[in-house]
Order: sequence, then C-alpha cells, then structure tokens
Amino acid sequence: MDNKFFKTDDGFLLPVNEKKYLIPFLTGTSKGTKYYEPAPINKITKAYLADKLLQFHQFIDIFMSLNINLINKSFLDVGSGNGLIPKTLLVTNFMKKVLGTDLYSPYEHESASIPLENQVEKKFYNFLKKSIKNGFISYKNYKKYVKSTAEGEVFQPQDISIKNINIKKINRYNFKKKGAHELKHLKQKFDIVYCKGIEHIPDWKITVENFNFVTKKNSYIYLKTRPFYSYLGPHRFATSAIPWGHALLKDSEYKRYVFQFHKNRAKKMINSYYNTITFPRYTVDELIRFFEKSNFSLVCQKIETPPYSKKILQFKNDIKIFDNILKKKGHINNSELASSVQHFVFQKIL
Repeated sequence: MDNKFFKTDDGFLLPVNEKKYLIPFLTGTSKGTKYYEPAPINKITKAYLADKLLQFHQFIDIFMSLNINLINKSFLDVGSGNGLIPKTLLVTNFMKKVLGTDLYSPYEHESASIPLENQVEKKFYNFLKKSIKNGFISYKNYKKYVKSTAEGEVFQPQDISIKNINIKKINRYNFKKKGAHELKHLKQKFDIVYCKGIEHIPDWKITVENFNFVTKKNSYIYLKTRPFYSYLGPHRFATSAIPWGHALLKDSEYKRYVFQFHKNRAKKMINSYYNTITFPRYTVDELIRFFEKSNFSLVCQKIETPPYSKKILQFKNDIKIFDNILKKKGHINNSELASSVQHFVFQKIL
C-alpha cells in the first residue's frame, strides 16, 4: 500500500493514500457508488430510521441527565430537514409547541438525501413503537439497525420512558423557510433551540447573534456537530487522503492538492469544502466563545471519540513535521483533532 506524496509550499512531503488514510474511516456506501458519493435519495432503510431515532433519543437523554424538564416547552429546530425530530417530540408528548426552520424546503436542495415525507413518517413511527418495550425505549432495542459505520456511536443513551404516542399531534408541526441567519425574522422566542449540523452553516458569529433573537433568559440551545478539525471534519466529499489534511494545508495548498489528486471532481470537491462546510473555519473553543459573548453559558459538552482513534493517532508518526505545522497555526487542540461528533448545551443567562 504505497503512499503518494504532496509537496507543500514549504517543500514538505505529506503522504497521500485513500485506502490507508480515508476509506476505512468512512461509512459504507451503496453498491455501485464511489466512496465519496451520498446514499441514494428517497430510500427508506432500517439504518435511516435507527439514525433518526438515535438523534431523538440522545437529545432526550442529555436533557434528562441535566435534570431539565422538557414537558410543555416550546422547541425550535434550526435545519429541520423533513422535520422528524420536532414531530417526534410532539407525538411523544415531550414538547407542547414546535417549529422547524431550514434554508430549503425538504427535498428542494440537490444534496437532500431524505425519504419522501408521506412515506417516512408512517415507517418511522412504526419503527419507534417496535423499539419501545415495557414503556421504555432502550438503545439495545434498535442498536443492530444503527448504520454500521467506521465512526460507530460512542454516545449510547440511557433508557427513557415513553408512555404513549399520539400520531395526530403531527398536525401541530409548523415549518418556516428560514436559514440560520434569518431567525430574527421569526419574531418568536423558544425554550429549547436544536441545531444538528452547525458545521454546515457559514459564519457562526452571525448564527449565534440570531440565536439570541429566538431565545429568552434560561432558554437552552443544543448543538450536535462534527468539528471541522476532527479527522473527517470536511465530511465524506471534501476530506483529503492526507491525515488531517484540512488542518495541515493552507487554502491554496488544499486547492492544489485537489487538482493534483482528485482532478475528475476537483471543482465539486472545492465547492463542497468552501460552500457546504462552515467558512470561516472555527475551532470548538471559538464556538464556545461566540456563545459566551452573547450571554450564553456552557452547561454540557459531550465529546465522542471515534473507535478508530488509536489508529489515526498513529498516522501522526507518518508526518514528521505534523506538530510543527499545527504549532504555527496555534489554535487547534489535540482533543478536537481526536474527536468525532460533539454535543453542546448552552443556557442563556441574561
């Protein structure tokens, strides 16, 4: 498994090897697709249903662990997609009022890979009911369906009680076509704000300012995100075959690397890198500081370490100048490099 090499502007040689440094750590793709291509659109699988159920389950678990009561609270989902999470909070009686927002309507954007609404809801709630045993939903009841990924799921939520499911409450779900930078136009305030995937939203400073418009004193904001400087930070399509290439390379070097090693999809890869992953780039510490400056206090940070962490940490030894390059950048810490998904809960203090 011989490496190829990319020469940086300073003359350093960085190893390039898709089979060693990249493909083993990605989720499996569908038969007949390239490793960087998304799953087929509109296909409802048990893995898809289990992934959505896990998102819901993790959300409830974190708030229960913080002893925060969700009953009769209002809920805003920023980047709601087809709205399964807020709808599920309604039908399981955890929330009284929910609103989904997104820059695009479901299925409008070409990158959407979510099943059709009228099909997925029935299948998802049947799947949810089957995952409830003796009045409790337990991770072990649907674990076998969670997508078999190199990432795995380190955060396995505790059992939670679900007494009944009222599907009719779906009719209370509302959606507004607003991006994260337009939340101030909602002219509403919520008890809980949920945002899964803030790494896809540009300019976090403006985003956090908009969170201020939709929250009040003691409101909570829950974020679930993959930090940019984590191993697969640029996600499947734009992550390089250099270990932490996105952390090591300058912008001009990344573009040169792409045209050298991914010529057949270079323009799309560069577009994904700059237009689908947050820009400017921020670290987790900078994200937390944005919230602090807007009068939010961090009350919980849960860091998931991927099961392949020991393996990728060895890759640093393949790049002798790894630490020297990062030292010059100065703001990237090792815990972020070694993490996968991170969860945050902030509380508004003023």
